[in-house]
Amino acid sequence: MRISEFSIDEVRVSGDDVHLSCHQIRQVISSLKQEVFTDLTTTTTTRGIVAIRMERSAKLICVIVTLLEVRVPFIFLRDDEDSASVGAEWLFDGKELTKFSCNGSGDQPVDVPEDSDLCYLIRTSGTTGMQKLIGVPYSCIEPNIEDFRERFSLCSEDVILCSTSVFFDPSIVEIFLALSCGSRLLLVPDKARSHPHLLSDILRRYKPTFVQFTPSVLALLDDLTLSWIFWRFFTNSLSSYRRRKVSSESGATISHCFESN
Repeated sequence: MRISEFSIDEVRVSGDDVHLSCHQIRQVISSLKQEVFTDLTTTTTTRGIVAIRMERSAKLICVIVTLLEVRVPFIFLRDDEDSASVGAEWLFDGKELTKFSCNGSGDQPVDVPEDSDLCYLIRTSGTTGMQKLIGVPYSCIEPNIEDFRERFSLCSEDVILCSTSVFFDPSIVEIFLALSCGSRLLLVPDKARSHPHLLSDILRRYKPTFVQFTPSVLALLDDLTLSWIFWRFFTNSLSSYRRRKVSSESGATISHCFESN
């Protein structure tokens, strides 16, 4: 996957927001490779899956980029899960990388060949049955990201909102779009989805140009914020209105792309 130079704005509930420039991001990634993920970069035959148990943060994005660059697949781990239950060989909790030991248990880590096309694993929603783990190869996610990029004419000047849960597939789209386009990635705390006033304030302060919301999140927003999302840029000239796509499927995300001005 081609990764462009991008930047990160991390919004924190405490108000102590963080900005990482592309240079600072590269420094963090270099440190992760040299000090944390050395065992992954020196393995020559197989590279097991890395389970990540971290909150959404600038550091989490740097971890993802590191794993993409060394071609090691990953999965986001819930608090009530262990790495063995998802077939991961490694667990990273934001501080240490720990190798899984089966200790006689029935769970065995999945071996991933060095030349594997596997990019990440994610769970299905479970709305039509039991949740399942799905392995997503680079050959599937890369064309999808490129389609989004072309469909919405995204570029390095865009600000991409990352507000969906990391356990929800659209979050991968948000993150990978920023990596691909060299855009600014706006990270929003998870609680913002259930606190409409917080989310509305973030939208107005940072003015993201690409957002994805589920209908349930949109239903929480006040009329003023909804007007800002759906109508602000409709009053501009056609040249300043780029593209818009709304999916009406039940439970689908609603994607919006605005001209940055």
